[in-house]
Amino acid sequence: MKRIPISNRIKYLEPSSMSSFKSCSGVIVSASEKILIDTNMGPDETLALLRAEQPDIAIISHYHLDHCTWGPLVSEHTDAELFIPEGEERYLTSLDFFIEKTGGAAGLAREWTELTLDVTGYREIRDFSTYPHGHQFLSDDVTIECVGTPGHSPSHTAFYFPKEKILFTGDMGVDRFGPWYGWTDCDLRELIASILKLRSLDVRVLLTSHGGVVTSGIEKEASPFFKGGLRGISQAVSPKSPPAPLYERGEITDHTFQPPPCQPVGADLCVCPFEMDRETAHKTRDDKVALIKGNHIMKKVLGIVASPRKLGNSEMMIKEIGKSIPIPHELKLLRLADFDIRHCRACYQCLFKEEKCVLKDDLYQVLDAILDADALILAAPTYFLGANALLKLFLDRGLAFYAHIDRLWDKPAVGVGIAGIPGKEGYTLLNIQSFLKLMMTDLKATRLIYGALPGEIFMGDTNQQLAADMGNALFSEPLKQEGPSCPLCGGDTFRFIGSNQVQCVLCSNTGRFETSTDGPVFHIEKGEHEMFLMREDALQHREWLCQMKGRFLEQKKQLKEISRSYLKGWEWVKPEDK
Repeated sequence: MKRIPISNRIKYLEPSSMSSFKSCSGVIVSASEKILIDTNMGPDETLALLRAEQPDIAIISHYHLDHCTWGPLVSEHTDAELFIPEGEERYLTSLDFFIEKTGGAAGLAREWTELTLDVTGYREIRDFSTYPHGHQFLSDDVTIECVGTPGHSPSHTAFYFPKEKILFTGDMGVDRFGPWYGWTDCDLRELIASILKLRSLDVRVLLTSHGGVVTSGIEKEASPFFKGGLRGISQAVSPKSPPAPLYERGEITDHTFQPPPCQPVGADLCVCPFEMDRETAHKTRDDKVALIKGNHIMKKVLGIVASPRKLGNSEMMIKEIGKSIPIPHELKLLRLADFDIRHCRACYQCLFKEEKCVLKDDLYQVLDAILDADALILAAPTYFLGANALLKLFLDRGLAFYAHIDRLWDKPAVGVGIAGIPGKEGYTLLNIQSFLKLMMTDLKATRLIYGALPGEIFMGDTNQQLAADMGNALFSEPLKQEGPSCPLCGGDTFRFIGSNQVQCVLCSNTGRFETSTDGPVFHIEKGEHEMFLMREDALQHREWLCQMKGRFLEQKKQLKEISRSYLKGWEWVKPEDK
């Protein structure tokens, strides 16, 4: 999460990710009362934010999923009063009504319900107050005016700070995201009027839900951002003979559009109160159906090659898996050996200092590529009974991952270990599993294959079929586990610690095992300190790591005394000067 100071009392918050309708940017006002506006940062970041800030007032601008799903968390984790806009209460308090008025009206009730509940985490809001358009929230000398801007939704609200001349537009189509006008309750006539209303305000700083902060070019005489919203509408619809300079002038009259009644396109989505040509209408429908079904949008897949060899078996296996992914996707490859990744110094600064590592290397180039991807394919060769050290070198910098739990969690992934001699793969597959689990991915499959010479892995059909199976599993159901495995994490490497006691080496939990006609059966119990079994585990582990600084300061004197006794009297072998 990024915090950008706008004034002494106002900060703009950007979430780590805005994927899958889960989040948007928002505003914090710190005055006599702390006020949060649309701070729907995704479940993890929102929860941490609410616990840290403990607001007095929380405000939702409109009912769309990326703005509203933080609502229940407010009453569960703070004493704040939650405000929602008048006229949108039923969307936020009744799942049935929400589905009926959105995806249900388009004949997509099942798919949209699944996305609403399982992907975005929608829950009905029970404890709330309402605010009307024109209402003012006052705290000390900060005034927040609720500017009615319907069209995007029936009661969409923008928020204007008149003293500071700051405008938080919400989803008013003045940024790269908007305008969205796909539901039956959207109204383009109102949307255009709302944009013109915002354009009339005296604004020095423009804050948007999905397009960042704008501080230049927003004067009334030259406001390309507001014009952009109007131009976006003009490109999406085909009004009846609109005058050419309409969008440049930003003018609208009753005579301009003469819109026909809103009509659904086939049995799918309503395309709002303008007449579209058939081709545009069907493209709009198809695009929105794809957006709602979600799983068939163009996916970004990153192939991580943990081998220094170019066009080796690791690279070829990743490409073969990528060829087999059945849905539209873009595969990009990243070779770890191409990047300068230095050894972690265990200073923990990435947890405290703006969540950035102090080492000036290529860590964040690699991490950003991973964060930007929708899914990962990993392949690594065996070097002396384990995966190539490139993998561990990057994983050792994993403290930096904890700033991005929301973007990493449940990212689908598959991994392949490659060994030259059957039976001499050592712990390579465990390395692959550890890497992907500690990156908090949704592990769909890991497999071990054999081939020493470049291309040898494909001298038969077996591994090509395996690649096809893994490609199919990446955005679907995981492959069936081969052999006995840990019931908690799926790991298949165990340490026997006496009698019938056993430890899963992947998640490090212990339990017992018994034999059956089908082989050994493992009963592993969850421990007190977990790292990746559940999202909450990762958050708690991050908190534990952050507390280490406090524990060190509490025991600093004793720890220093122990360290001093090992300081002098030792001879070191040092590298020769070059």
